[in-house]
Amino acid sequence: MKYIKILLFSLFALCACMTLPAQDIHFSMFDLSPLTMNPAHTGSFLGTIRVGGIHRTQWQSSSADFATTSLYVDSPILAVGKKKRDWIGIGMTLLNDVAGRERAPNNRSNITSGGLTTSFAIPSAAFHKVLDKKGNYVLTFGVQIGAVSRNFDVSSDILTPDGAAASLGFQVEDIELDQLVTRAQVDQNSGLNLLNSIPFTDVSTGLLLTSKINDDSRLVVGAAIGHIVKIGEYSIINPVRDTSSMAPPPPDPDENDQTLKRPATIKFHANLDQQITEKISVHPGLFFQTTKGLTEMMLHANVGYQLNDDFQVLGGLGFRLANAGILMGGVQYKDWRVRMAYDLNVGQVAQVGLQNTFEIGASYIIKIFQEPKVDPVILCPKF
Repeated sequence: MKYIKILLFSLFALCACMTLPAQDIHFSMFDLSPLTMNPAHTGSFLGTIRVGGIHRTQWQSSSADFATTSLYVDSPILAVGKKKRDWIGIGMTLLNDVAGRERAPNNRSNITSGGLTTSFAIPSAAFHKVLDKKGNYVLTFGVQIGAVSRNFDVSSDILTPDGAAASLGFQVEDIELDQLVTRAQVDQNSGLNLLNSIPFTDVSTGLLLTSKINDDSRLVVGAAIGHIVKIGEYSIINPVRDTSSMAPPPPDPDENDQTLKRPATIKFHANLDQQITEKISVHPGLFFQTTKGLTEMMLHANVGYQLNDDFQVLGGLGFRLANAGILMGGVQYKDWRVRMAYDLNVGQVAQVGLQNTFEIGASYIIKIFQEPKVDPVILCPKF
């Protein structure tokens, strides 16, 4: 189909032409978190129910703690259309991301303070439209909508004037650089206070094209826009009024309105499954995202070796441009997939030492087969 080939080429060209470093919540093994990558992945698999999850930790060599955990479940629940060839899928994604919790230098297991935690439970739905008679091409539209919570621990001394405080959009004056900033100091010096929790509603949408090129090749390309509608306040900073006549007036929240809104994230991705020989297959992938001028691009490729009909061993390399190399490995047993990845610093990031970024992810597809109902047929003998 000519127009499908043109669409595939256009998506690949768009991904290849864009440039790079930055981030929304992300994973090196992005294909093991399909619903956070694109809601159009909801119900896009052969089976009854798919469950999976991925966990990422980074910068464990420092005193700070950065960790992200995502779990998901989805299912193609309803066949639609005149011939029941199209279908609707639904799913749910749970995510918890912790950035910058401070650990005691002499006790790595003791979290002493701080950390911005982002968590959500977001449902998703997708409509899958078969484009050709053979069912080789499927176009999918998906949407996610749900509540996101951002929690900032302000119960202890956690901010530094030249670090986290500046990133929150205000300046703390008259404090020595080697001191930590308390909540009271933030209130006194900036006229702002930090809120413990801010919930808001988030909406994302995406498109996906799945194509069976031939018996040995399957290509999936997609695009998504995250955070297109944000109902509620994204900022964790709130004006606080001081009754003292000497206190400066609190800043007008409208002045920083643009910086306090969550900017939209645009994503592109592609994955190819190519069988080379009866035993060997290759699985290259690409992921690109951009948020308000900050960009990130990852390339990876796994090689699979089929030990028998049920068991496959996978190994490969990846690269996050201008940031890190990625080592990957894993296994696939029947409908189970288990993989691990480790990021190796390159470029400017390597100057701060090993970030010890580690990921482990798994997924399982449950297949429930129904007995066909066949109406009995009575054959009458001819006399």
